[in-house]
This record gives sequence, structure tokens and C-alpha cells, in this order.
Amino acid sequence: MSAAPETGRLSEPLAVGALGALGLLLVNPPAAGVPWCPSALVFGVACPLCGLTRGVARFVRGDITASLAFHPLAWIVLTVAVGAWVAWLGRRAGWWTRRFRHVEKWTSALLAVGLVAVWIFRAVTDTLPPI
Repeated sequence: MSAAPETGRLSEPLAVGALGALGLLLVNPPAAGVPWCPSALVFGVACPLCGLTRGVARFVRGDITASLAFHPLAWIVLTVAVGAWVAWLGRRAGWWTRRFRHVEKWTSALLAVGLVAVWIFRAVTDTLPPI
């Protein structure tokens, strides 16, 4: 038995996409100062995600060098997020009905492993972003 397509309900993915695009345009966090990361605020240590917001913000503004300095995987995280949004929109629009759960699981797992691996490497080489 296959699930019925979720067509006709485009308002949610379109609203999320519009808010995401607006956020990317408006949010430009400072390079240093009060950290936005709860982990950094509580523990005083950069977490595996620290630098992603600043890295994505710099990436969408074309400052690739700064983006890579804040987090080398910022562009990959942004690509995965856009891909997930397109998949959601496509299912809702009826462009396709199949959901590739194995791709979603593997993408999530590889991204998590990559984030932790980069965090460990940056911690060992003392190249974590400033908090």
C-alpha cells in the first residue's frame, strides 16, 4: 500500500522557503562577540555546529574564504537543506510521490559523521571558530 500524495498543501513549504530565504538575507551574525550557540554559552566550548550560521551567512554573501574559515561544511549543510526543501515541495506539489527514505537516512548519517569528524579535527588542530 502506498501513501497518498500530499498535493495541494504548498503553503507550508513555500512559507518555510520564504522565511529561510529572508533569514539568509537579513541575518549576518558578527564574526565574534556574544555566541548564539547554547553549547558555547553553557560550556564555553565550540560544538560540532559552531560556525555554521556564520559560515552559511558568509557563503550566501559570496565570501567563500570566510565561510570556510567559520565552518568547512557550511556549503554542504546549505546544499542539503535546500535539497530537503525541494524534496518536500516536490512531494507536496505532486511532482513525485515516492519518498527516498534510505537517501534521507544516509544523508543525515553522513552529515552527522562529517560534522563530528570536522569538529574533532578542528579541535585537535586548534582551528575551531571563535566563540
